[in-house]
Order: sequence, then C-alpha cells, then structure tokens
Amino acid sequence: MNPFEKPKIGNENPFKSDQEELLAKNRYNRISTETLDNLRELGLRFDMKIKNIISQIDSKKDITASEKEELHKITKKILYRLAEAGLRKDVNVYMAFKVFSYYGDIDQIKKRLAKGCTINGKAFYDLVQASLNYEMKERAEEALQTWINDKNELLEFDDTTYIQERLYPIEQAYTIFARKNDLPEELPFFKGKLTLINAAMELKKQKPDLVIGVLNSGIEIARLLDFLGESTMYLEWHKDWEGPPVRRNIGGKREPLKTEYILLNEHDVHTGETLKALVPVLKKLNPKNIDIVVQNDENNTLSNFNILGFYSSIKKVEDIPKTNLIKNLNHAAILASQYLKIHASDKEATKEP
Repeated sequence: MNPFEKPKIGNENPFKSDQEELLAKNRYNRISTETLDNLRELGLRFDMKIKNIISQIDSKKDITASEKEELHKITKKILYRLAEAGLRKDVNVYMAFKVFSYYGDIDQIKKRLAKGCTINGKAFYDLVQASLNYEMKERAEEALQTWINDKNELLEFDDTTYIQERLYPIEQAYTIFARKNDLPEELPFFKGKLTLINAAMELKKQKPDLVIGVLNSGIEIARLLDFLGESTMYLEWHKDWEGPPVRRNIGGKREPLKTEYILLNEHDVHTGETLKALVPVLKKLNPKNIDIVVQNDENNTLSNFNILGFYSSIKKVEDIPKTNLIKNLNHAAILASQYLKIHASDKEATKEP
C-alpha cells in the first residue's frame, strides 16, 4: 500500500485530506533528505555507523510503519552502493565488510576474500580479519601467514573465529590444569595470548631439561610450558630478602631426569639482582647451559645486561619468531584437546556407581 495514497473522501473536508497528504509527503521527503545526507557524509568519510542510522529511523515517531520500511529500503540500497564502491578498488574494505556483515550477506564478503589478500596498506589488516572470521581454514591460514611474514606482529586477532576455535580448548584445558596445580587459572595476557603460546611452543622445541619460573611475576612462559608437559620448577627471591631463593612446589611437579639445559623465565632485568641471587642455587643443578627468556624490557635494559659469564643467552618473548605460529597454535590446540579427553575419562572413572 502506498503510504501517500489519497484517502477515500466521505463527508470529510477534502481540503483537509489534501493538506494531510501534503504534510505526510513533506515529512517523508525531509526525513529522507536528512537520512541521505547523513549517509553521503558517512560514505565520504568511510565511517559507517550503520546501527546508529538504523536506530535513528526506528526512533522516528512522526512517520508511519510503512514509511519507516521505505526508509530502511532506501538506506540499505545506498549502503550497498557505498559498500560495492568500497570493494571495487579496495578503497574501504572495512566499511564494505561492515555493511555486508550487518545485513547478513556473507557471500559478498567471501566473494572478495576469494581474490586473496594481496593488497597493501590498511585494508590488508581488514582482509586478514575477515578471512579469520568468514573463510575456510586454508584461506584463513594463508591470510594470517601472509600478515605474519610481512609484519611479524599479531595485533588484535584473538577474537576472530579462526583463533577462538583454537584458543578455546587451550584455555579450557589450561584452566583445569591450573586448578589442579596451584597456578593462576587464566592464561596470561602479556603481549597477547598468541604471542605467549607461540613462544612456549617454540621454546618447547628446544627440549629443555628443566624450566624455571621466577616468582611471582616471571612465570608466564614457565607455567605454559608446565601445562605443555615440561619439567618445571619455581624459584622465589626478592631484593629485600636476606636469605637464599626458595623453591616453591607448584605446578605439575615433574622431576627432571637431568638438568644440563635449563630455561629460566624472568619478568625483567632492570637491575639483574634476582638473576645474581639465583646463581648459587642454579650451580647446584650442574647445568651446562642456561637460557633466559624475559617477558618485559620496556626500558631497553636487556641490551646492556651483563649475563655474568654464567648464563648462556638472554632474549625477549616478543622477539621469538612467529613464522610457525599457525602450526604452533594448531599443535597446542591438539595437545589441549587430548588433555581434555583424558580429564573427561578420569572424571568419568571416578564417579560413584
């Protein structure tokens, strides 16, 4: 039904009907013009606040339901034109994907992703995000690997579908492990979960005989390696202590068969006092090599740190290469899934008949 159709005239004043129709058209034209102007302005700035536009139309009380429906149709038509223009030469991939996502038109997004992630600039990040959210596993991994090879940084990919599907079993399994072994129950957020998991998996490949975490702040990598099955020890020492470092029996408590190669996880090396204090304790383990992994070096003290001739090497977590991140993440997810199955079996076996 046309909302502006002239109503049938009975005993009503015909001039009144004409006046109402004219007012209705004027209202509609004014609101349409305002909406179109807003859309054009947003389109020029490529800042598509779609939900705000839709809610503005829905909140209008001086137009009928059919008029609102017509405005919604016009809005969608213009948004689609802007989105298609944004994809035509990848002028604004983010805006286009936001439009198609809002209207549930995922096929339009996948059609663009099928061309690959070969463009440069800011849109490249948007393509990677979309691939991790909407594409098949192969396309998502190709996009992520392209990003890693080019940037070697991860930004905020943790909340994408592809990453969440792998993080979920890791987080779930780690929480169960932590509750059993007196460890913090949540995966650490330092430099991002992906960076930490990748670092832990890369360090695991070095096959350390023993991993040592320095309590309290220097245990992020150590507890992940503890969860991943490595023999782990925790040492605590503070600069105001008069006595020697103390061993804390937390975690998986797997005793090492040997201690020739030790991996030490410390938070920072601002003064190096903790590492100096640990030397007498570590010497008793008769190691041949001790590598230090530092989580934080905001003051760039690492390059000036004297490793005392006792420690073999020192490096930052964020400097550990991410070229194998996809394989590492998938492998960690498999290990976590296996742990969850074992836990479920043990839980079922301990149920009372």
